[in-house]
Amino acid sequence: MKNNLLLILLLISISSVYSQVNKIIDPVEWVNPLMGTDSKPSLSNGNTYPAVCVPWGMNFWTPQTGPMGNGWQYQYTADKIRGFKQTHQPSPWMNDYGQFSIMPVTGKLKFRQDDRASWFSHKSEIAKPYYYGVYLADADVTTELTTTERAAFFRFTFPETDSAFIVIDAFDRGSYVKILPLERKVIGFSTRYSRGNMPNFKNYFVIYFDKPFTLNYTWRDSTLVKDSLELKSNHTGAIVGFKTKKENSFTQKLLRLSFHLTRQNLVKFLNDDDTRTFGVCIGIKTKMKSEVFSSILVRRKPLIRIGKGGLFHVYDIICAKDFNPNERTGYAFSKGNPRFSLAEQLRRAVLSFYKYHSGKEEEILIPRVKKVTLATEKEKEIAYQCKNCKTVYDEKYGDPENGIDPCTLFQELPVSYCCSVCDATKDNFVAVKKEAIGL
Repeated sequence: MKNNLLLILLLISISSVYSQVNKIIDPVEWVNPLMGTDSKPSLSNGNTYPAVCVPWGMNFWTPQTGPMGNGWQYQYTADKIRGFKQTHQPSPWMNDYGQFSIMPVTGKLKFRQDDRASWFSHKSEIAKPYYYGVYLADADVTTELTTTERAAFFRFTFPETDSAFIVIDAFDRGSYVKILPLERKVIGFSTRYSRGNMPNFKNYFVIYFDKPFTLNYTWRDSTLVKDSLELKSNHTGAIVGFKTKKENSFTQKLLRLSFHLTRQNLVKFLNDDDTRTFGVCIGIKTKMKSEVFSSILVRRKPLIRIGKGGLFHVYDIICAKDFNPNERTGYAFSKGNPRFSLAEQLRRAVLSFYKYHSGKEEEILIPRVKKVTLATEKEKEIAYQCKNCKTVYDEKYGDPENGIDPCTLFQELPVSYCCSVCDATKDNFVAVKKEAIGL
């Protein structure tokens, strides 16, 4: 009888697991980039970091919990993020090169790495190989990012404030920044590297914003520079400010400084047209035998081929199956486009991407987990009792029935909080000593 019962339980368990496995149709969803991040110099549990990238991409991006120059740039046990860093790091022992970071800040202007760091929780963090999102509790900002082969796209959701900032940190050992307010752009380079001898090494970057700046500052080491939009020094950075409305989000695009002319035109067109491109992986194929991973591919071909060269080039726009950049099959969205109509055709292809996904995917929701304020010893002796039914709210245990986590102070309860027994409002609770009510 016991053996039969065990067999039935095993079959039920296997059936349950099988049904969960069946829900995952894309292999990339099996990957958890946080695996192996609970590491430190004295003990390796993988020595990995949550990289957001496409296969063989030029730029990888990761949240940065460690200080500048620390090979353990993201550690699972950390509770603060200092920035979102472009990285080329192969391992913590080899360390990084060509890195720089970006960080949203609200309220008081903070640009030093320790000052701008914001508390976060893994409950409000989503890490995928193609996407990273997190809620920064101190800044009250949700940050999301995704990448293409040579670029990245950020989306920041700010609260309503006239003190919203983006801090760009080009790191030390030689860097350069320049703010171009009229173009809503910041350019610069980082020369930082950890191994070898590379005297002429530079990693260039261009950052485009989709909203005008209300503030433009640069900074050098630990000093704010308000009278210069351009700096070159050991350690430089830039700060741009914005006025935001409630739940106001905007995007920024990060690209390499030197582009092929076609790519420049396309990027400028999409930017001027204010075409939303968040989450779209766009590739440009200029060589027949090259393989480009992308959701939407722009393929150049000659009308007249002469040997290995050609004359009078036109462009095809190819959409991957399900717009999956890892797919090798797809369909032709439009063929034989002359250069002057290419940008408009690409815009239409991007719109078809969003039309397709609007019925396929739900919006990614990142929980807003607030930083827990610990009670003092005196406060721990106090509980709060409902005057109507004598129900007690103890900060140590919270109120699970009302969705209130343990260690939530009574003062931090929402105004809408009600007694879990008689529905009395928050102002019907009075402070009492635990000893007086037998706790």
